[in-house]
Amino acid sequence: MKGFALCMAAVFLIGNTVYAAEKTEIKEKTAIPVHQTVVWDGTETKMPGYNIDGYAYFRLRDVAKMVSAYAADEKSYFDLDYQKETNTISIVTGKGKYMDPAREKVFDVGTEEKKAFLADTTVVVDRLNGLADKGIGEGYVIDGYNFYKLGRIVGALGMQLNWCKEENVVEIVSLPKWDPNEPVVYRKPVIYLYPEKTMDVSVKLDYAGDLTVTYPTYQDGWQVTAQPDGTLTNHADGLEYSYLFWEGNGQLDVDFSEGFVIKD
Repeated sequence: MKGFALCMAAVFLIGNTVYAAEKTEIKEKTAIPVHQTVVWDGTETKMPGYNIDGYAYFRLRDVAKMVSAYAADEKSYFDLDYQKETNTISIVTGKGKYMDPAREKVFDVGTEEKKAFLADTTVVVDRLNGLADKGIGEGYVIDGYNFYKLGRIVGALGMQLNWCKEENVVEIVSLPKWDPNEPVVYRKPVIYLYPEKTMDVSVKLDYAGDLTVTYPTYQDGWQVTAQPDGTLTNHADGLEYSYLFWEGNGQLDVDFSEGFVIKD
């Protein structure tokens, strides 16, 4: 299992309340196409969906496919069953990987804004292991398809959603309990330097892990000339940078008990 660190803006865990789409008057909303970056247990993907009132909505079948393809916990796999008589969609767990009946068709949201209407379909989780049913909240109908919030879907299935606001990246963890023996993905630890006067600075990382991305290239440390305004001149390539950046897989004890804030 992999998880965000240093860039976790929010963690959503859904409670045990049963939700159903309320029968309200039809209210039209604007749906803006998105191709959201979603990391499923360490695998980065792009998911087509729509942004409505600041929230991303996706088709249930697309989420089912992503879970079956990338979730580490097979207990998270689910199927979909629609009961026309009651206008209810059941998310059924315990049946193995999802097989999309329309898998030959490639779905995309395009680039044009669409009209979205509140769905009147009830969605519940029907667990074969006997656990209590849960709902996933209201959905919207767009071009004949039902869309629901990703956090509600995975939360009802016991998964964890983390959102990195700065990078607009969502991470889904199918095994929410952290394993201290597993590597953690550290995303976007950015280093700024603001000396009182221009000076040469050597920066080295005390990090027991594998560096996956560095900017500029980390060559046994960064050697830069730092200006009071934060501008950095990298000695290796002679180019100017605004900050130093790295990502890596490994273990790091982070202490947030002390620190300071620099005004932009």
